[in-house]
Amino acid sequence: MEALLTSLGVGWLKRKAASAIGYGVGKLVQTIVQEGDQVSVSNVGGQKDFQNDIVVGTEQQVDSVDGTVTITTSWDTEGNMVMNTEMMGKPVVIVRKMIDNTTMHLLISHNGVSATRIFTRK
Repeated sequence: MEALLTSLGVGWLKRKAASAIGYGVGKLVQTIVQEGDQVSVSNVGGQKDFQNDIVVGTEQQVDSVDGTVTITTSWDTEGNMVMNTEMMGKPVVIVRKMIDNTTMHLLISHNGVSATRIFTRK
């Protein structure tokens, strides 16, 4: 996560603060409900709580930690949701990948630097 935050231009003090709290591990809860191309994602427990209703295959405005951003979504050949958007004003690609019935990986990439957030179904 440190390398990704550096790539996104996050300052030293904010990176160290994020590291000190474990980058939010065990704090952020995502609730995801999907029906076909309709995906509802609720984020609670992070820097900012927000909820978005996403239609995969479209470009739309959504809420994020950074405020309102534009996302363009699609499905990749393995059935993972791919989102092209921005974080901290910089372009990122986010891939939501189900590893098994209980584990989801959220791969965030910017300029060849990646970090993976791991979510476990409760």
